[in-house]
Amino acid sequence: MPTHTPASALVICFTAMKGAPWNYPKWQEITGVYHGLFPEDDKHLPIGWTRRDADNVRSYFTQFSSYQKDEQKLKFAVVRTKAGQDPIPGRAFFRDWVTSLISSVWMMYTRIATILEDTNIHPLQIMVAADNLDKWPMSNYYIPMVIDRVALELFGPEALGPTGLLPDELRAVVGIFIQRTWVVVKRSSMRKIKSLKTYETDAESALAALSEDSITPEKVKKTLRTVSKFRELVELCGTSSARSKLKTMNQKMDQFIAEVHTQVAPKPKKPADQKKAAPPKFASSKSLAQLATANDVAELLDLYDSLFGEATDSAPELAGGSLSGVRFGQPADGADPGVEVESGMTPAQLFHNLDFDGGTPFLFNKERHRDGLNPWDVDFDSIRSDTPSTLEPLKLHWHQGAGVHSIVRHIFHKKPSPSHPSGILLADDVGIGKTIQSSATVAFLANLALRQERGLSLPPIIREISAPSPPASHSS
Repeated sequence: MPTHTPASALVICFTAMKGAPWNYPKWQEITGVYHGLFPEDDKHLPIGWTRRDADNVRSYFTQFSSYQKDEQKLKFAVVRTKAGQDPIPGRAFFRDWVTSLISSVWMMYTRIATILEDTNIHPLQIMVAADNLDKWPMSNYYIPMVIDRVALELFGPEALGPTGLLPDELRAVVGIFIQRTWVVVKRSSMRKIKSLKTYETDAESALAALSEDSITPEKVKKTLRTVSKFRELVELCGTSSARSKLKTMNQKMDQFIAEVHTQVAPKPKKPADQKKAAPPKFASSKSLAQLATANDVAELLDLYDSLFGEATDSAPELAGGSLSGVRFGQPADGADPGVEVESGMTPAQLFHNLDFDGGTPFLFNKERHRDGLNPWDVDFDSIRSDTPSTLEPLKLHWHQGAGVHSIVRHIFHKKPSPSHPSGILLADDVGIGKTIQSSATVAFLANLALRQERGLSLPPIIREISAPSPPASHSS
């Protein structure tokens, strides 16, 4: 039986609530569509739309609303035809437009999945709590619990009624969004569960190999990385059985590393009456210490410490206290403080000034794997050929590009000055992207240094900052 898609849910919302959600400020901020889908002025059309596209979509919406029964609307909306071949041209266009943006740009599934995690009803959390990774939870038991919170995240308070609850006309729409997220999460969760079982087997085999006389430093390093990956997956979705196995693995690995360290440590002179040390449980640890160089062993111990050592924080602890009295800057010229210039710039202008080809710094990957894999862990070429749908374009959002642009604009100056700030405070809500802004700034600076060293052209924003000021004019 066909089900509604996010695109058809948006059509339901628009026709039932007179333009919603495109008239809600929060949704406008998420989508970048600030003037509705059908503005009178062509320059206000959604990016990539023509007036003909808008007319076709409007016609599709009108035909959709002409059906009286929900079954008829569903059947009309979910017809699968390619753009250019659909007798209702606006239907395929709108569906493809929403599909291309909803995950990679609007981040709807990520936003909803975060809410599921925050409320402890993410499917993985439910299965781990039940200690059963073989029974997928039924979405209809949990979706109603977060409908209002998801609506607030996507649409803002304007969508809620005086009681703080979402009107009936929108509850089904938000439910469709959550249901689709549940399906997306299931795909990624099943891959994680499969990886958990695979890494469990691999880790057990790798640990068993530590007892072999043919062990080498590289094999030990591979074992450490395999157990570390298994530990990450156990922390994410491990059952009590997996956690018990991990505990045993950690004990074996710790003992092996301790024996290797003992074998290579300087041997102090022993008193004649001192008891002989117990033989190592891993005979291979002695042969490894004999065959490996001092540098091999040092690298091995460093890797072990980096993967399994207790985390320490060398930074001094800050004095506690409430930050409620801290006053941040008030809006300047209608914009948040620090981005007065950037607030009036388009994404294309921001990325042009920073010379971020495709919306990312030169040093960034141009694609991201939706499950968090990276080219250092796996062969991305095989993923592109086998499962290309798991890769999504990586591109900074407008506000992230604006943040990097503002940082660069503020820290660079025509002339050195002790009073000029060399640092910037990023003050924003959790999950907005302060980390990616910082990373992109570091990548920008690294690329800038390389360009200067090789005498290459500099990004427009740097050329503008470093250009000499025009001579002041004097009236005679």
